[in-house]
Amino acid sequence: MGGYISVVGLTLAVCLGLVHIFVSRARWLAWIPESWWISGAGGVSIAYIFLDIFPEFNQAQTEVEDSGGWLVGYLE
Repeated sequence: MGGYISVVGLTLAVCLGLVHIFVSRARWLAWIPESWWISGAGGVSIAYIFLDIFPEFNQAQTEVEDSGGWLVGYLE
């Protein structure tokens, strides 16, 4: 499973690099308002938070609760 994720990540990184290289040749992007790009970027960032960051927070919370430290009991 780890090899598959690495290949997907590498492919996405190469695609992103190609977008950055060739975006100056995309004249059709001139008519799209800038607010559209900002809105899309905001949506992608929120999706990243929900799909990647929140599960890590859940795992960290479980580890802290299982540690049984005195501070966890105090904070509850």
